[in-house]
Amino acid sequence: MELMTNNWFNKIPLITFVLVLNTTGLQACTTPKQAENTNNESAILPETWLNNIAGECDSLGPDTNKTLDDVSLYMEFYSHQNYVEALPYWRYVYRNAPGFHDAIYSNGIKIYKSIIDTMQNDSTKALYIDTLLSIYDHRIICFGKRGYNLGRKAYDMMRYTPKNIDAIRNTLDEAINESGLEAEYFLLEPYIKLNFRLLAKGEIEVGDLLDQYARVAEIVDHNLKGRYATYYQNAMDRVVSYLTEKNVLNCETLLPFYTNAYQNNPDNQDIWKKAFNALGNCNSCTDTIIEMFNKLYEIEPSASLALKLADCYIDKGNSDKGIQFMENAIAKVEDQEQKAELSYKIALIYYAKLKNFPKARQYSYQALKYKTNWGQPYILIGNLYASSGKLCGTGTGWKSQIVIWPAIDKWYKAKSVDPSVAAEANKQIAKYSQYMPKFEEIFSRGYNLGDSFTVKCWIQETTTIRASDK
Repeated sequence: MELMTNNWFNKIPLITFVLVLNTTGLQACTTPKQAENTNNESAILPETWLNNIAGECDSLGPDTNKTLDDVSLYMEFYSHQNYVEALPYWRYVYRNAPGFHDAIYSNGIKIYKSIIDTMQNDSTKALYIDTLLSIYDHRIICFGKRGYNLGRKAYDMMRYTPKNIDAIRNTLDEAINESGLEAEYFLLEPYIKLNFRLLAKGEIEVGDLLDQYARVAEIVDHNLKGRYATYYQNAMDRVVSYLTEKNVLNCETLLPFYTNAYQNNPDNQDIWKKAFNALGNCNSCTDTIIEMFNKLYEIEPSASLALKLADCYIDKGNSDKGIQFMENAIAKVEDQEQKAELSYKIALIYYAKLKNFPKARQYSYQALKYKTNWGQPYILIGNLYASSGKLCGTGTGWKSQIVIWPAIDKWYKAKSVDPSVAAEANKQIAKYSQYMPKFEEIFSRGYNLGDSFTVKCWIQETTTIRASDK
């Protein structure tokens, strides 16, 4: 996919190559000195000669020997990068035998760009730029590849006529329409930027720009396994960065865009995938989006999608369904720490939303299975026990007070395995120690400080007797 093809001569059909070799005295007819005398005065001239191009795609022109002679001469200079000297000979071939070979176009483009880049006279330079762009048009007539050539033309228009925005955009549009999924990577970023300029001018809607973005994404996806995969990915990264910077790729615009796309074509799996990639970090849990993501999960279950659905269902108040998807995510992720964090998150849901303390403890211990030296699950278990006064008693009195003992055990355990939670653990110990039974009541019940004691109820933990006032 190089922008220019240099080694074209070996690709000329054999019969033409033989004709070139057999042209009598070809190298002797024009000496380098003669060529120099001819070229120095005539190479850079106004481009009116283009009006006299011969039959649209004549392959040899009116004088076969002259055509072959000038092919050889222009190639001699061209191969040594003497583009000014090559130009008049190239012009003859292009004007009289434009169908000689596709390579005369790639050579001519390189010749003209090299000369244009060194020109000082703006009016002459403009004429040469016009010629350069017209070479692409004539190449299409003789050798096709419309999308490819329009793309290259648009690229040069951006370089040499950057103020001609409408013409550039129209050419880019046509190039991408013609090329389809084979559109070249270097067209994608300018294509999006030009469309954004139209959005800024109020000439298109944000939905139109997002349509172009989706189109670019489809082109990139198609080419990610090809030779230029890295270039396509880099182009896509730049597009995403640009549109994010311009505040186009935000949740407010993407949510209605993908909602409409899904409603118009609910069975298109590509839309499901693109919507998830675009909306994964958005607060996008509408009924339509949840329906679409469930469809995607059925065909391509993944941990990230399971977590998105879990968050959606929890936000909607369906914690049971949310937990189900979180459990699916735990089964799919391989990282032990991530498994621990997800287990702990489920424990928090059972504690705070569902008030199911046994389940909250179960998932806290599951988190500790994946991450043994983590203090936070122990903190949570201690909180569960400390909050069980009304579950195990009336909320006051002996049965409601003794739940503090195993709670304090867990808080001590938390800071012993994980010093990072020591401050939180100490805060809980200081807060709840006052609610333990007093020494007098402990003694009156026949117990001694420091004795082992099993707290029943749902807790079922053996702990140590302590007094709030000792």
